[in-house]
This record gives sequence, structure tokens and C-alpha cells, in this order.
Amino acid sequence: MGCCRDWTTVSFTDDVQPAIFPALIRLLRAARAPTTSVREKVYIEVQDVNEFVPHWKEEMYIREVEEGKIYDEILQLEAEDEDGSSDLSRICHYHLITPDVPFKIDRHGVLANTEPLDYSKKHNYILEVKAEDCGGLMSDKIMVNIAIKESCKVGWKGVSSEVDFTPGSGTELLAESATLELCDTDCENPTIEATLALNTNLAEQQCDRDMYSVQAQRRICGASPETIDLLPNPTLGSWNKSPEDNQNTDQTFSFDGINNAIVIQDSKFKGNFGETFTVTTWLNHKGTEEDQHHEGTKEHILCYSDGEYHNRHHFSVFVHNCHLVLLIRREPGKQVDLNQFKPAEWRWALPQVCDGEWHHYAINVGLPDVHLFIDGHRTMETEDSPVIVDDWPLHPSKKVKNMKLVVGACYHGGDGKMAAHFRGELAGLTVVKGMMESEQVIQCLCDCQEKLDFHDMADLQAGMSVSMNSEMSQITFKGQNKTAVEKLIHHVGYKNSRVYPTPGFRKFSLATSIQCSNNVIVGVPEAISMVKVAQPAKPTMRLEGPDVVTHSETEVSLGVSVLQDLSISSNMDKTEKLDTYKLAQQTMKDPSLRYQLDSCIIRAQPALNLNKEHLTYPRNMVTSLGLEVSANEEGLIIAGADIVKHYEEVLHAIHYLHSTPETLNIRHFIVSCTELNGRFVSNDYEVQLNVIHKSHEPVNPPAAHHQESVVYHELNKINEVKISKTAPLKSASAGTLSGAGTAATGTGVGMIVIIVVCVGFLMFMIVLGVIRIRSAQQRREVPVEDKPEMEWDNSALTITVNPMDQENVYDEETEIGGLRADDSDSDDDDISMSHDEIDTSEDEGIKEPPAKDRSDLEWDDSTLTF
Repeated sequence: MGCCRDWTTVSFTDDVQPAIFPALIRLLRAARAPTTSVREKVYIEVQDVNEFVPHWKEEMYIREVEEGKIYDEILQLEAEDEDGSSDLSRICHYHLITPDVPFKIDRHGVLANTEPLDYSKKHNYILEVKAEDCGGLMSDKIMVNIAIKESCKVGWKGVSSEVDFTPGSGTELLAESATLELCDTDCENPTIEATLALNTNLAEQQCDRDMYSVQAQRRICGASPETIDLLPNPTLGSWNKSPEDNQNTDQTFSFDGINNAIVIQDSKFKGNFGETFTVTTWLNHKGTEEDQHHEGTKEHILCYSDGEYHNRHHFSVFVHNCHLVLLIRREPGKQVDLNQFKPAEWRWALPQVCDGEWHHYAINVGLPDVHLFIDGHRTMETEDSPVIVDDWPLHPSKKVKNMKLVVGACYHGGDGKMAAHFRGELAGLTVVKGMMESEQVIQCLCDCQEKLDFHDMADLQAGMSVSMNSEMSQITFKGQNKTAVEKLIHHVGYKNSRVYPTPGFRKFSLATSIQCSNNVIVGVPEAISMVKVAQPAKPTMRLEGPDVVTHSETEVSLGVSVLQDLSISSNMDKTEKLDTYKLAQQTMKDPSLRYQLDSCIIRAQPALNLNKEHLTYPRNMVTSLGLEVSANEEGLIIAGADIVKHYEEVLHAIHYLHSTPETLNIRHFIVSCTELNGRFVSNDYEVQLNVIHKSHEPVNPPAAHHQESVVYHELNKINEVKISKTAPLKSASAGTLSGAGTAATGTGVGMIVIIVVCVGFLMFMIVLGVIRIRSAQQRREVPVEDKPEMEWDNSALTITVNPMDQENVYDEETEIGGLRADDSDSDDDDISMSHDEIDTSEDEGIKEPPAKDRSDLEWDDSTLTF
């Protein structure tokens, strides 16, 4: 406000209160001269202040839009301001504050979408918007609900994008809410064909196959029991495992293509392959640029060649330039024409050989016919595959005395080194000689443990059909009733019979074709989804039993079962309470029962001295169960997939023997077992063997007189008690005397006198017995006058035997593994072998009587000097 006479205009903002105006006029009048009475006009100008925030005309905006369209304007948002001026009451900006949405809004409040909306991805959007006036004040946020209206599209609806599968849950339905939408298509009398397929691509490890359990899988599939597994069991020794190996994958064996290979011993494979056999293996090989240009080197998977002087290959399976090649050279013989060409090499051009994925190969040979199976399916023979090459027979060579069978390379006897190494991975390499595996067995060997499951054939209506492939990875339904086809799709499930399947995702698809009677073909987009296999809970396995077992020297020399009371508990064992018949029936229904343990290791600490001590096992039982056993000074390893019950039976029948038990006091053994190819390991169970020692003073032979024998027998028992139980006897005597002293106040001193008399009489009888035995001994010896200085020469005796007790002791101790010697011939063989192994009499300078004659044991006085 001005104070001078020439001010005619005063400006105020609109927030000034009107009550100040009268005072302002009086102030202006006072400022003028009192003598002047001229009336003047005063202009008061009010300036607007931005004191109000914008507010919305509506509380919420709701709109519905169709999917698949882009709109220039979905709706117009409006906000207003109560400020008086035209500038401050205008809305200058609208702000969309919800991030990452396919929408935009301009400065005028027009909302639009930036991309077509998809109902299957999202049914509606909730947006937050704010308005800003030209003065910079921001309104409260308002909610905008954009609903997506689903447009009619031909295809499957209700197929979940992900299906969760929990191991052990049985079957999980894949599309139980699926519906087929045909819209208003111009289709008359449609014929619908829907195919649901599970992708079991080995490259993506989406098929759980039991590659590690060759023996178990072959027994399940009914394969020949004469199968020879050429790859070592991983638990039996070190081997170059696959770098991708972990607890969720199966055991494989990696070859570097440079220097690692293995020579098969004659004890496992001996002789030629012959003219009829089958070779099977899992193979993973990735090609190189040289292979693609046919410049690659030979890589031998299996090779049978000269062991000396020559480099001839008699039989081989190898990879060369992405071809799988089988070589069979005819051996020289009387019936072989050395000048006749015959097929000797078969070459298959296969994309699988170099694709870097796992495939199962089986070669059935029945000369002159050769057939190749890949992933369980026989390859079709064409003009280009296989290429068959003829060759001469091999000429005889007197220099070559031995052959070598090698996995992962080929031995060149002339050069004395390995050549043509394989680069890749192998699993389950087996050979069956003298026969060919059937196609059904080969299909079963590479059968997938996960597959589709469908059993509701009763829902098939007239005119409908269903077809499945042999692997149960694809099911096709065909019919003219849309609702009936949908119902069948609802009953298809995913099943994985492995107890501990590989976790991860498996893809499945639903493809559909529609043929109309009016020649209209309706295209249906393929529905794709995933099965998510959850991580299974880790199994628990525990070995339990006594910490200490005690046996006498005699028992240890014959063999003792230190693991007789061992028990194995596992949360994956379902066979504990099943008898043999029920177990067989249950095993057919539940494949998980067929194999649970795959190895048990018994370690001796310290290492065994094989000249004196051994661990023996029931050979017949092990053979009948198809297990493998490896023994050395470190202990004993049992390997092979089988149930817990069978492993317990084998462990109980393992015996420890020592030929000189008088030198042994304590022995320690540690046992551990593994499940599912070593993926899970039990605790270490430790057991201590204590040996009870007897007196090693020489014992006189039994007297002829019956009375003397009885006295000797009783005396020997008393001596044994005194030697082995001295402390307990003293404790008992002390307790008895203490009790007598306590009771003396009630019964008198007479009881004490009776006890003293009894003890004295007992000591008298002991002394008398000793005198009579000594007298009987002297009567059997040479007269004193002939040998006045004769004494027992015990320099060659190392053990003391009680002749009167020996017969009973042998009857009890010759039961090895719970079976008497007369139970079976096979057990006799095992027992005889055990005694042969512990025979060390030559080292000791004395020949011990055979075990079978110990029941009639007599003193051998051949070393005594009379």
C-alpha cells in the first residue's frame, strides 16, 4: 500500500480479510491536507493465491476394454481447482504413478493403452493417477480399474502354466480344467484330434532313467543273467567320473580322449565275442568341426585287439566322423576261407552320435545279420545306412598268445601302447555272449521312469479312439464330441516312479487339429505348460548294533560273525515286515522296492594281515542276489542294487577268522552303506571284537578211568573260572560274607561256622582231585626208573585244549552264518575254503589237525622226546 497523494490504486492478494478496508480509507483521508475536501477514487486490486489443491470429479473410474486392441482413448479423467484465477484453477498435468503397466495418460487426462491387452495374462489392472494444477499443487491419487474383456479365440483354456509334482504322490493331473473354445467358427460336424505329449528329451535331463543300476534294471526287464557289465562299479574303486556328476544325477564315466581307458581282466571277459552277441551302452558324444568335415579321428568305445606283436583289431565299436561303426573280423580256422570276402564293418550315419546328448545304443549281432537300436527303437535300414564293408579274414599268427579288451581306447600290441582314445561319456556298457537280447528287453532297458498316466478307458464313447506310444510319453484322443474329448484330457496325469527323481521342469504340450465335414479346417494354437518336479526329501539311513562283541580264541579261529546283530533302518525301506511271498508280490507293484541300497563297505582298522586273518562272505548268497564283492587288506566291499533285507542277510553271514587268535586282543571294524548309486551315505557303524584268552599251559590227555575224567573236567572248569573271572568271584565272596555278618545278629554264629566248613571241604576236594589226576598221569607215562628226568616238552605246543569240552564246542562253533555243515554242499565248500585260508602251520613249524577231525582230537606226541 502507498502513502503518497498521487496513489490512486492499491493491490492486495485474495487472502486479505475485507475488515481492513475501512481502516485503510481512514488512513488515506488523514494523509490528505485538512484544508482540501476533494473526493478521489481509490482502486483496490486483489491478486489470486494458489491455496487449493485439485480434486477429482469422480471417486473412482472403472472401464472395460476388449483384449487384443489398442485404444486411443479408454477414458477421460477430470480434476478441478477452486482457486479464483484462470491460471491457478486450471489442471496442467495428469500423472500415472503405477509403474510397469501398458498404459499412458496425457496432459489432458486421456488414458490409453500402449500394447494389446491379453486376458490370459491379466484380467484387470488397478492404476493410480494424480492431477497437478498450473501452480504445482498435486491432488490425492485416484484409483482407475481397467477390466479386460476376454475375446473369443479358438484354443484351449484352463491349462495351467505350471503343474507341481511332489515325489511319491503318485499321479498328478495335467489339465483337469481344460476346455476347448471353438467360438462361432463355420464348422459342421467337427472331428477333433487332441494329442498330449510329455517332452522326455535326454539332453535336458527330462527323463529319469536308472542308468546307474544296470544289474537291477536288467533283472526288472527280464534280460539275460549272463550279462557282463564292462564298466566298474563306482563304489569298488576310483574312476574318472563325469564333471557334471552331482547328487541329483546318475553315475556316468567320462573319457578325455587323451589317456584314460580301462583294460578288462580275463576274470570278467575271456575269449572271442563269437558270431551271436549283444552290446548295449548309454553314450554321450559331441562332435567337432573335424568330424563334420570328415577329418576326425577314430574314437574307440570298445576294442578287442592283439596283446602283443601286432596292432590287429579283432572286434571294436567306435565313433568316426559322426558315424557309429561296428568292426567284426573273422578269426582264422579250418572252416574259414582266407581268400573270401565277407562283411566285416557296419557304418551308421546318425545325427545322435554327435549331438552331445545321452542316447541308448544296442547292437544285436547274429551274423550275417546286424541290427542297431537307438533309444529302444530299431533303426530302419536304407541304401545309405548302414554302409557295409567287406574284408578278408584274419590270418593266423603264432606270435600272439594273448588278447586285450579295452574300454575307451584300443591297445596296439605292436606299439605297446593305447591308441584311438574315446572322448565322451559312457554308462551301462554291457555284453551278452551267445545270444541276442529281444526287442522288448532293449525297450525296457531305456524305458523312462516318468511318463503319462491314463486308465479311464471306460469314458470312451462310441466313435471315439485313444492311442499311446510305447514309452507312454504321448496320448492321442479322437472323437466328434467336444465335451467327451475334454473329459478324457482331464484324466491324463504325470507319473514318476523313481523314489528320488531328478528335480526340475518337464515340458508337456497339447496339440489339436479340427477337421470339419464342410471341408473347413480350424486351426487351434498349441497349449504348452510345464511340470515342476520338487526336490525330494533327503533319505535317512542308519546302521545300528552292539558296540562290542566278545568271542573266545577257539571261536575266532573257526570264524565269528561280528555283524550278526547289525540292523539297517531306512525311511525308503518298505520291506521290513514283508515275508518272501509278499515281498515278491509287492515288488511287482512298487518298482522302488527293487533297489534301495547299492553298496556296503566293511573296513578293518588297522588293515588286515592276510597271512593270518580274513573276512569271508557267503558266496552262494551273493551270487544268487547278483551282487559283487571285492576284498583286500583294507576290508570288504559289497556292491549291487538290492533291498535292505538282503543286504542285512549278507552282512550277518560275513565272518572274521584269525589263525593265531592268542596273539589278538582287540579288532575294530567300521561299516557304512550307500543308497541310490552313492548319492546318500549312512553313518559309520563301528564294532569292536574282544578276544577271550585261555591259559596256554599244556593240559594232560584225558585219563582212562571215568571217575578221573569227571574230576579233571570239574577241575578244568574251576581253573577257567579262576582265570577269567577272578575279580567277579572276589566281589561275590565279599558280598556273601557281608551278608552273613549282617544276618549274624539274627541267626547266631552257627551259620558262619557252617560256611567255613563248606569252604574248607571244597578246598580239600580240589587238592584231592589234583593229586589223583597227577597219579593217573604218572601211570600212563614211561616208568620213572627208565626216564628219571622226563618232563613235558611243550616247545612245539601253542594252544591249550580241553579234550572233554572239545566235542561240544565244535558242534556249536562249526555253524557258520547260521547254517550247519550238512545243510548244503555249497556251505561245505565255503567252510573248507575258510580253513584253507587260515592255515599257517608251515610258518609255525607244526601241522594243525584238519577242522573235520577236531571232534576226535588226540594229543600228537610226535614231537615229544621220551
